[in-house]
Amino acid sequence: MLQSSLAFSQSNPTDTIKSRGKILMVGNSITFQGDWKKVLQRDDVINWEIPGYTTEQISWTVKNFIPLNPTVCFLEGGINDITLGITSERVFTNQVKVLSTLLAHDIIPVVQSTIYQFNSRDKNARVKEINGLISTYCIEHQIEYIDLNAVLSDADELKNEFITDGTHLFPSAYLLWADLVIKELEKLKL
Repeated sequence: MLQSSLAFSQSNPTDTIKSRGKILMVGNSITFQGDWKKVLQRDDVINWEIPGYTTEQISWTVKNFIPLNPTVCFLEGGINDITLGITSERVFTNQVKVLSTLLAHDIIPVVQSTIYQFNSRDKNARVKEINGLISTYCIEHQIEYIDLNAVLSDADELKNEFITDGTHLFPSAYLLWADLVIKELEKLKL
């Protein structure tokens, strides 16, 4: 397996983030571990991810990153909710709350699918259900949606070559993820 020399990012929104940037990456530990400035080859990226966070916790903290005034927000989450037994409908409701807040503040939201796990059929069935709910919502409300599983998964399961522990990703997986983000940024002319 080809591994990248990229190091994991160490930013954390519990630190005081004063920088401003056009691109805001929001999510849980999976997003947190991406070195987004490096893989996107941009300096205008703000990392706002907290390991262990659920979509409800993200919905509570959305007000804290609004003052950073990003142009676009890439949102990822959901796997921690599933692990805690939170219903798919609740995850969906939490995601819609975040999207509504972003739109109310003229921030372009881009939803990224909840990523499958490796060798976890029951959880992956829930991931598929959540992704179905939010992707349908995005289509109906003309919100951009990126299917991360299209490049990171195979047959409704995270590819073994990308995982460190069944959930988290090797740095090489972030290169594929970044390609999807870059295409979205080009589409948005950012």
